[in-house]
Amino acid sequence: MQDNSIIVFYDNSRYKSRIEYTFDFLFNHYLLLLNKINISYNPDDYDANKSLIIFYTKNQPFMKANVFWIEPQELIFNSKFSMTDNIYANEYQFETYSIFSVAQKKLQKQLFVQDNVFQFDICEMIFFHLSRYEEFFAKKSQLDHHERMRSSEQFLVKNALQKEPVGDIAVYAISKIFGFKNLKVNTLYSITHDIDAIRKFPSLYKFMRALIRTIIKDKNIVKSLRLIQQYIVFLWTGNDTYNTFDWLFSLNASDEKIVYFMSGGKTKFDNFYSIKDEKLSILFHQAKMNGYTIGLHPSYATPYEKAQFEQEIHSLENAASCSIKNTRQHILHFSFKETIDILESLEIRYDSTLGYEDLIGFRCGTGHDYYLYNFTKEKASTVKEIPLVVMDGPLLMEAEYNVKHASDNLFKFLEERKLFTKITFNFHNSTFDEVVVNKKMFINLYKHLNRYINDK
Repeated sequence: MQDNSIIVFYDNSRYKSRIEYTFDFLFNHYLLLLNKINISYNPDDYDANKSLIIFYTKNQPFMKANVFWIEPQELIFNSKFSMTDNIYANEYQFETYSIFSVAQKKLQKQLFVQDNVFQFDICEMIFFHLSRYEEFFAKKSQLDHHERMRSSEQFLVKNALQKEPVGDIAVYAISKIFGFKNLKVNTLYSITHDIDAIRKFPSLYKFMRALIRTIIKDKNIVKSLRLIQQYIVFLWTGNDTYNTFDWLFSLNASDEKIVYFMSGGKTKFDNFYSIKDEKLSILFHQAKMNGYTIGLHPSYATPYEKAQFEQEIHSLENAASCSIKNTRQHILHFSFKETIDILESLEIRYDSTLGYEDLIGFRCGTGHDYYLYNFTKEKASTVKEIPLVVMDGPLLMEAEYNVKHASDNLFKFLEERKLFTKITFNFHNSTFDEVVVNKKMFINLYKHLNRYINDK
């Protein structure tokens, strides 16, 4: 290829927005940023000798060295497709890497590209994962009590691929096939925190409620005794177990650091602290001094209520003395039919909600930031998603709260994902709680992670 121009021809004009959205993701991906690629669609005039040409058409073109063909599957880009239909993750080989399709037929393993012909519809595969197509069209029976699509119902989890950044690996393969250079292949790391509560013992009433829960709901005498011991220590010394901020807001070398604070709410899932609490001014200062961006952790009702969302933005902006452009929904509560419109209207630039609530892995098929797709408007959103890949709760859940197993699983995962992607972590200040987990071991895990990032 003589320059970094790419021309894409496609003949499915009905799905113009989805097709161009997907190719825009491919050629504006982090791995390819150094190449400054120019992409055009169905141009009337072009130099066939200077550009790389991709035909995404039903009929195969005349093949030359700079011409590639992707035959449209027209499964996802088809109004008749239903998520009740069977779809398969067929495996394709490129170098030592596996790339997986989203296809309507089960096939044996084969090469990814042969003689400049892609062996499956890579465009539909990428769009399916990025857009969260299956979640937008999910049936009510597939949702949990928080209206989230259960991970066990999702395509990547069903095919045991949730720990593979399938989209990022595909971009790497495509970039090599097309002859791009200077690939930015090393994995990026982002440390984030959701601050759901700043005190475990804000009152005697809260302590009694927590104690009753461990006795009646958990039926765990060990938890009950530990909780009583914690409260006695708090009364004697004033030390609250949720006060982990001095070392949680670490001066690590991660590529990005964000802390999400709550600032209101109207349900039983919210209002564990007041935005007017004097302690917050100290926490805002600590976070900023350690290089963190301040973001909003919108309350449970905000995925559907713009006015509530807007109020919480203004409250946090006033309290923290900064502009709020980053959000992550509380309890990962997100509506693909409504929340994206609200985020856009409030000029939020980055959301970081899309991770699994019970697993670690790549829910969107990528770890890198990308623009959400707005199905209600049938076009790319103005909001970028920062996929959430590793959250403390799911990490512990996968290891059945055995911290040694959690540590082994985490660092094995990181070693296997040192290339091509981005890993965004979420550690809550309230997770380092002796009632829930071996606190000393979990602190050591977190500090080990910081050292790992510093040594990358």
